[in-house]
Amino acid sequence: MRGVPSDYNSWSKAGNVGWSYNEVFPYFLKLENDYDFDNEWHNQHGEISIRRYKEDELTLPQRAFLEGCKQRGYTFVDDHNRLGAIGIGLIPMNLRNGIRESTAITYLTKARNRNNFCLLANASADHILWSGKKAVGVQVIDSDGKTFCIYAERIIISAGTYASPAILMRSGIGDTATMKKLEIQSVCHLPGVGKHLQDHPIVSFPFVIKNSFTNSSIPNFQTLLTLKSSAENVSFDLMIFPVTTLLVDKEKSYTGALASLIVSLTKPMSTGWVKIPSSAASAPPLIQPDYFSHAQDMPRMIECVQYMLDIAQSDPIKEVYLEPIGFRINQFSNYEEIKKYILNNVSTLQRPRRRKRSSIHSLKFD
Repeated sequence: MRGVPSDYNSWSKAGNVGWSYNEVFPYFLKLENDYDFDNEWHNQHGEISIRRYKEDELTLPQRAFLEGCKQRGYTFVDDHNRLGAIGIGLIPMNLRNGIRESTAITYLTKARNRNNFCLLANASADHILWSGKKAVGVQVIDSDGKTFCIYAERIIISAGTYASPAILMRSGIGDTATMKKLEIQSVCHLPGVGKHLQDHPIVSFPFVIKNSFTNSSIPNFQTLLTLKSSAENVSFDLMIFPVTTLLVDKEKSYTGALASLIVSLTKPMSTGWVKIPSSAASAPPLIQPDYFSHAQDMPRMIECVQYMLDIAQSDPIKEVYLEPIGFRINQFSNYEEIKKYILNNVSTLQRPRRRKRSSIHSLKFD
């Protein structure tokens, strides 16, 4: 599912050249093979298959959520990737024949036989190698703990939100005082490395559901509701979606099946950090998302829970979602009760990012 234009445009305004929505949109088109739409917003010739489950493919709890949202007056959205789409609809999935298509399946498979391509399995990037202040290579650690060096004219660090800053800090790019404490030679004082971490907090509300399933291999995700909080003027900043789980212990669900209604804040203002405990690549980074540290986040999350509780009272939901697990619908009569449940049950949507302030690729050393 694509990001919203206002996010990309804000990154561009912050100085990230090439990141406006109009500039990234052609790449959205280029990568996708959309089975459902062939119009100005979509392409059917890319590498990654995109499809949405049809309404007659929905499982019972997913259909109940869809119908419950409609009953509560939410607009049906046929395409969540359409510009300005907000409401209840079917999630765009990168699936082909029931298999989620990763970049390894779609892109690397075709590149494996190129003479200028080498894929190293079970290996980790330790740190960047320098000649003065020019990056000339990377030290790598294999699965046996042995190190070796790879040299190149161009080095791209693309190890994700957590590992990329860790590699940079081990390479001497970060806060000089911190580097000194870790006995890492500082190459460039860039104190923002590892800071401004953002992640989407989620809270789960599980229910015992009717178990009419004859096949345990059913999709977990099919439908999605996007909403605007009262504090948002541009695009959606809240999401609610059901997740189905089968073959659970009868102590958890007497029907053997449960579904959770998940609420999520998709445009958090809170920021956390990523740090490294030592210079060793084997030491996992320290991660602190610092959820709800910004004053605007908790009120919006509570608002999302209130929307969910209202939907949970709709007739289609009550027919399928038989009984809440670990909470009561009527226990959330005030702000503090909802806040307490959120803080005790918050988790991650696993969509971390670093709030874009300036382009690391435009960094120039003195």
